[in-house]
Amino acid sequence: MTFANILIYLALIAFIIARRFKGRPIGAPKRLFALPVILIILGYGDLSQGTMKPVEVTLTVIGAALSLSLGLLRGRADKITSRDGSPFVQWSAASLILFIATLAAKLVLDLIGVAAGSTAAAAEKSLLFTFGLTLAGEAIVLFVRSGQVGLLHSQPSGNLDYAETGAPASGRYAGVPASSALDSSFNDMLPRTGETARQDERPARLSAAEERQLRELTERARASGLQRADEGELR
Repeated sequence: MTFANILIYLALIAFIIARRFKGRPIGAPKRLFALPVILIILGYGDLSQGTMKPVEVTLTVIGAALSLSLGLLRGRADKITSRDGSPFVQWSAASLILFIATLAAKLVLDLIGVAAGSTAAAAEKSLLFTFGLTLAGEAIVLFVRSGQVGLLHSQPSGNLDYAETGAPASGRYAGVPASSALDSSFNDMLPRTGETARQDERPARLSAAEERQLRELTERARASGLQRADEGELR
């Protein structure tokens, strides 16, 4: 392991710790799984170069299983809250302890490998792969947990008003109880036949002034008709 590689790994670890403690919105799955997938791909490329001894393969498998398991546990230990209606994740003290335990487990396995005849270069080959697995395990749990939190904040307020009050919050039937609104809406869709049609065809009721005016017009028309009939007989 070169000095440059050590600096890169330390910078990556420092970035992850600072970012996790500051907290961040979980966002879309693509954003959540981007870094773990990249590290796993790069780590697998390192592992596929050259040949590995049986002890190196065994220790790599054990390290991968431990990293994934500790990542799953860390995902359970992370704090998830809701900010602006979106899930927000932050490391807790237990998350940091589990992350340090992951690094310590990797170091112990590397020391065992060197004592069993492996080399430091072989131990370095599995570093990115196991590191990506622990982040992937954490991301899987966060994805499941954030889905449950997001479900609580995804229901629109209008639907909540309808569920709680039994009346729509807006629209034609705003403020009308659900049963009455549904009955009215259903009746609007029915064809107007039978009694309903007869009720709709009834004339509107006139006021007293309108009735008096209509009566005067009728009398004038009748008088005018009788006068014309008399004139016709005289001719």
